[in-house]
Amino acid sequence: LAWCTTLRVAWQSSETTDALRDKGITLCREALNGSDCDVETRAYAGYSLAFHFYDIERGKELVAEAVEKCPSFAWAWTSRSMLEAFFGDPAKGIEFGEAALRLNHLDPLVFRTYMALTNCYIGLGDNKNALACAERGLLRNSNILGLQLLKIVSLTRLMQPSEAMAEASALIGRHPGFRVSKFMLHTGKFANISNTANELLASGLPE
Repeated sequence: LAWCTTLRVAWQSSETTDALRDKGITLCREALNGSDCDVETRAYAGYSLAFHFYDIERGKELVAEAVEKCPSFAWAWTSRSMLEAFFGDPAKGIEFGEAALRLNHLDPLVFRTYMALTNCYIGLGDNKNALACAERGLLRNSNILGLQLLKIVSLTRLMQPSEAMAEASALIGRHPGFRVSKFMLHTGKFANISNTANELLASGLPE
């Protein structure tokens, strides 16, 4: 449930971000204090704590602990990749994301791994690989708003404005209420994608 609050904030550009963050943090505390708190629970809670900016270092530690205790835990490797993209070292994040793909490239949630890798490549200024990862992720799930937006950013930075504008137009067709300013309220705090608003606006997405 705590993790679901992160998905709503990240992919639905929710107008109730503060309330969702508070709810997510409360759910994390309840999970971590529960008598049946196992490695998986601690990993989900850790990712959510960091995503909601409540305790980034503790969150990263919990997810790292999960892969140390269970090296085949692909979801946790993806979460490590995502947290490095948001708060740490994107090169290390690529290493973690590639580990997740080696473990479970057929995961129904593999688009999340491509989301992590796209974020990392954008952080490194490698827009060609960022675009490739965004497109691979969208092939697995075409409805992920974050991937659509990062694809637009990559296209703009690769000097492909007509393609970026076409993507933006399609996005608005699916999400008519989308606004760049609302999306950046939360996402704009993530280190490696905090400076993407100009590219989104240049594509024609509404402020």
